[in-house]
Amino acid sequence: MFCWVGVAASFMAQNSPIELKAGWSLWDPYQYEVFTEGQEPHLTGLDIKLDEKISQLAGVHISYEKMLWKDQLQAVKEGKKDIANAAMYSEKQAADYHYSIPVRYERDSLFLLRTNPLSIQFKTIDEMLEQFKKKKFRLGVTPGVHFNNPHLTEWIQNPNNQAQLVNAEDDAAHLENLLQGKIDGYIADEVSGATDIWRIHKGDQITEIFLGTKMPLHYIFSKKTVSLETVEKFNKAIREFNGPPDYREIVRQYFHPIILLQTIDTNWFRLIEYLGIFAFSVSGLVIAYRNSSTLFGAFIFALLPSIGGSIIRDVVFQRKPVGALKSPVYLGIIIITVLVGHFILWLYDFYRYRSRKEQVVAAETTIKRQRIFANILTICDGLGLAALTVSGVVVCVVVKIEPLWLWGGFFAFLSGASGGILRDLLSQDGKISALNSNTIYPEIAVIWGLLLSVFIMHQSMNLDPDPLHYSVVITVIGAFVTRICFYSYHPTQFYKT
Repeated sequence: MFCWVGVAASFMAQNSPIELKAGWSLWDPYQYEVFTEGQEPHLTGLDIKLDEKISQLAGVHISYEKMLWKDQLQAVKEGKKDIANAAMYSEKQAADYHYSIPVRYERDSLFLLRTNPLSIQFKTIDEMLEQFKKKKFRLGVTPGVHFNNPHLTEWIQNPNNQAQLVNAEDDAAHLENLLQGKIDGYIADEVSGATDIWRIHKGDQITEIFLGTKMPLHYIFSKKTVSLETVEKFNKAIREFNGPPDYREIVRQYFHPIILLQTIDTNWFRLIEYLGIFAFSVSGLVIAYRNSSTLFGAFIFALLPSIGGSIIRDVVFQRKPVGALKSPVYLGIIIITVLVGHFILWLYDFYRYRSRKEQVVAAETTIKRQRIFANILTICDGLGLAALTVSGVVVCVVVKIEPLWLWGGFFAFLSGASGGILRDLLSQDGKISALNSNTIYPEIAVIWGLLLSVFIMHQSMNLDPDPLHYSVVITVIGAFVTRICFYSYHPTQFYKT
């Protein structure tokens, strides 16, 4: 009996995963904690999920303790910790650590205040360093962080430049120092830096200059506690993991949502949304006028095409709070448009009882003005449709609904055109102009929503944010141009949509 117990214990010891100790530090969206009411904080992020999958393939379990990056490096060097993630290769440090093959890549940017009086301008890193030296630029640095460019690393390590360096524990601390005027700028991973700025809604105060560097990041292992055999297990796991669906799923969950949300949370995109809501409100006001509706009725006809589709979408997804109700700006635009428009229409009715001759002359002028007004509103309407098409797909990505190629186009339609359909159903004539053969409206949202969805799926192995940024811009332009082209064949259709 004892013999069998000993054999069983030996078998379990040989097959149980190796336990490795690691540290982590705040680096959103790669490493961060999620706080859920009534529960302990949960560590997550793109790097943490990569660790879970890769270590599982390597037959290893990793436990984490929160600590600064410089302390992680020292702990791994001394054997107090076994592993650290997202380290850049350094020949100097190669004597202290085992390095894995690259796990992923990062790109760095210089973050500055838009009102920076130093006016740093450069094309290369060498030119940047010359500007730093000439203008006594105060640079925020994180102890222990290295860069791929040897000249930049040398400049930071040069004792003569230490007076220009301000240490901080992470990118979030650098951002706070920048906003308080304690530093003139800092270098950070472009995604992490942009995420910190977006989290606190300071995008209008910060500017970013991409440095043109792409650095491989590795695991580092303690030479005192981790064998080369374990390192090779990780290398094998990294090679196996860089292709399967699990990697795509992690990128879709932790990278795409944050990049897309940052893209649509910009001044240019918000302006497009506001113009669209104004145009949708006016179209509802016109229908309310034709139906001789009350002021409240005009408000309902304006509300439905403006934010009705977005509200329906968020209710379906059970998003709390509903996106269209988080900001009073959307509802404020609708209320002001309806009140001002209703007053203008009242004045129009009051003064239109004129002589027959005056009415004939006025009619010719009125037709010309209506055409100009309709053209302006159609431009705004096309921008609004384009913005809602993008937001419909982005929400699908954020709530992780699958398959994206199927639901992206549907919720783009739901966001952009369903409110107009509800408005038409409530109108007295009951004609749904969006389904009229003389116009193509919901189809625009579906087609461009589908194209954007397919492109996002195609980028599931790519951690470069630029393609996602450009895809949003192209979708907005494409949907807008498509709307204008079809309107040009039916210039009176604005008042039907």
